[in-house]
Amino acid sequence: MSLTSSNGNLVLIPRRIPRGPYFALHHVSKAFGSTLVLDDVSFNVNRGNTLCIIDSSGAGKTILHLLMEFLKPDSGQVIAENEDISDFSQKLNQPISRKIVMVFEDGTIFRPSTSDKIKYSSQRIQMSLRQERSRETRRWRAAVEALAENPEAILLDRSKAKTSPCQMHHLEALFRRRKAEGKTSIVLTEESSVIRRIADQVLLLEDGSVRFSGTLSEMTRTRNLIDLPYQWLDQRVLSLP
Repeated sequence: MSLTSSNGNLVLIPRRIPRGPYFALHHVSKAFGSTLVLDDVSFNVNRGNTLCIIDSSGAGKTILHLLMEFLKPDSGQVIAENEDISDFSQKLNQPISRKIVMVFEDGTIFRPSTSDKIKYSSQRIQMSLRQERSRETRRWRAAVEALAENPEAILLDRSKAKTSPCQMHHLEALFRRRKAEGKTSIVLTEESSVIRRIADQVLLLEDGSVRFSGTLSEMTRTRNLIDLPYQWLDQRVLSLP
């Protein structure tokens, strides 16, 4: 993306975005002890798109951790930027996660980097966040800090967050910028307002399995979703204006 002036106004010019998925899971399963968290999960996230994951069982968090290379799948493939990162202990090159920033549920920002400057910046931001009295403020500030850095890919765990209308306007602008620049995002959330305003793709998980994967408009036409235990789903997300 470039910025240019038209009658004194700044205009966003989208850059040419490479085709193909940035992230992909192919038949991934993951268990912790006897608990199966992911059961044969497959989906793609196209470059420049924002995927919203809807989940209440922990499967969404596990997906984020797999993409950050914190975990290995028990079976299946985890792909990031055309690289198989399923068994990252076998790689000799720098991990792909160096291009990915993650914001955890509690507001912690994880930026894998060998740069002392970025490490210092991360530590300084974390100290600032810990000084915040409100947990919700910490979450919001961390999301904005990470989005403002505009990394190639970002993973946001907003599963417990509450977004005000004012924050939603700001959030939407940041994601619009990312889309114009071909940057990829995954957001774990159950907030219908967030999903409606920023999602290009939606992944709906139930008991560790994929119940729906596709675009938001496709989701509105999928009537067999109404029996899910998400009370707001049919009323707010499936009835777009």
